Amino acid sequence: MRKPQRLIGFAEFENISFPFEFDEQHYLLNLYPPDQNTQAKYNSINHLFNKFAKLTEATNEWIPFLEIQGTSSERYQVSFHVSSNYVSYQGFLRFNVAWFFIWEKQFPKDSIRGLHIQGTEIDAFFPPDSIFKYDIKSKDSCHSIERLTLTSEKQGEVTGGSFQISDHLNAKLYFLSYPTFLRSQSPVSSQSRMTILFSRVIDLSTLIQVEECLRRFFIYIAGRTNVSLDTYEIFTLDKDNKRYSYGLLSFPQRFLEDSEQQIKEQIIDFSILGVKTADLLQIILSEQIGYQHLPSSIDDKRHYSVSRFILILAAFEREFRNIYGTDKGRSERFSNVKTEIVRLVKEYQSAQIGKNKEYAMDLLKGIKNFNLGYWFNVEYALKDCRDIMERFTVRKYGTPHKSYEELIAEVSRRVGRLRNNLAHDNLDWSFEAIQISDIKVVEELLYAIRLKQIGLSTDKIQNAIKKLFQEI
Repeated sequence: MRKPQRLIGFAEFENISFPFEFDEQHYLLNLYPPDQNTQAKYNSINHLFNKFAKLTEATNEWIPFLEIQGTSSERYQVSFHVSSNYVSYQGFLRFNVAWFFIWEKQFPKDSIRGLHIQGTEIDAFFPPDSIFKYDIKSKDSCHSIERLTLTSEKQGEVTGGSFQISDHLNAKLYFLSYPTFLRSQSPVSSQSRMTILFSRVIDLSTLIQVEECLRRFFIYIAGRTNVSLDTYEIFTLDKDNKRYSYGLLSFPQRFLEDSEQQIKEQIIDFSILGVKTADLLQIILSEQIGYQHLPSSIDDKRHYSVSRFILILAAFEREFRNIYGTDKGRSERFSNVKTEIVRLVKEYQSAQIGKNKEYAMDLLKGIKNFNLGYWFNVEYALKDCRDIMERFTVRKYGTPHKSYEELIAEVSRRVGRLRNNLAHDNLDWSFEAIQISDIKVVEELLYAIRLKQIGLSTDKIQNAIKKLFQEI
């Protein structure tokens, strides 16, 4: 279905039918009172007190969201997910919209078997240029073109693998490129589409969960948070098992400071991930990966504040623990001693009561999480990813005369000191320019250990780091 140019109609709020208009530019839902009595009700001081009373009850909690259902002027069904903290101006209501879902009324809202996604991020991930073939005939004695023939070859969908959403729900990924024709100076173009097909019908709440996973996936492979996945085309399957688009799920458009060329150049694309795309989505769905350290835009990648240092170092600590565990690289004797101490503390704890039991539990957690130090984990990961990281690390520091072992030992020690100084608010430490290179190593190492963990080959991981961080 096509998105209406103007979204207006009637919506139900507190058992009253309001004429509505959706402001797509600011993602606001405006409800207009149907009569003067309704206007007076929502403009009264009693209504204001009641509204504040409800918000006061939710003290120290997130402001709740509401679902406002309606029918558009085209007779589509529409559901707006809005903040309950709305504004009333002279009885005219305005809501901030988180997302809205619009669908053809002959279908139940929860008839969802899949979704299509298009846009700048999809074209960057699965470049559509390959569908064109060029036949160029040049003039004999010069470089000018005598004839240029452009043809487009139909392509089938390419699989990106499958992943599990819950115990009884799987999803398959497909990608497709196709030509588009426009009435403009450049009438022929191309576009790509990402499709997710679910193993069964899902409801809207599950779709929102999948949408969040997809957004985080593109944030991760783009290395920035301002990814734009604005509208999802929702389809069901007809009696012949063919896809029929019956609805649209739409989110506010994020402000893109980056050019399309920058977006295309700095992303881990499908040529690198292939069928491992679904494996990475599986990891993201399990919420193992953090995103707080990622910059908001491509331009912001060049700026390193103290807060970004802290977040990158914290992200590595989390990723290392998720992938390697707490005692990776330690000797068998160390592991045996630690296991025995944990056993003894557990025995002591079980025999205690009150504060003694509580203190023993705190000590037990500390012993379980004990390791040699941050520097040891960085050095271990750099050793484990030597075939991936050596070319980038040696080039960064311009020290080919040093062995890789010497170089990463120095880097790891500096990173460890930096982390401890920042973690313990040590004001005596002095910043050095070389620490910018150190933190970049940790950033790249974050991707190296994760992409290696999902089974990507060394050359593909290196290509991913080259694209994402513009390494030579």
